[in-house]
Amino acid sequence: MKKMLFVAIGLVATLALSGMLGCSSSVGGEVTEVAVGDSFSFSLDSNPTTGYMWSAHFDPEFIELVDTEYEPSSDLIGAGGVESFEFRALKVGDTEITMVYERSWEEGYIGKAIYNVHITKAES
Repeated sequence: MKKMLFVAIGLVATLALSGMLGCSSSVGGEVTEVAVGDSFSFSLDSNPTTGYMWSAHFDPEFIELVDTEYEPSSDLIGAGGVESFEFRALKVGDTEITMVYERSWEEGYIGKAIYNVHITKAES
């Protein structure tokens, strides 16, 4: 049992270090431009069987989280997949969404992705 735990921990660490989990620690990547009232989404590689999940941190004055969804990549036990987050723009301005890949019961995280969002006035 201990051997399987160490293998699982090693696999997660290897995936995180190799970037296969979709993690990015760089600030200021691509800017998403969206009009007030429109929806947009981000998808990130994930494997909730390890206990890690993405959490979204954002300013609720500018955007709201509409929906989250997880799609496994296969039917195999322990297989990863893709976690998707749908947001809606609420107010004109610039903001960012910080996605953190973490276990809710532990301090720290193993991945972080920051998305810049430019919200424009809705077209009439």
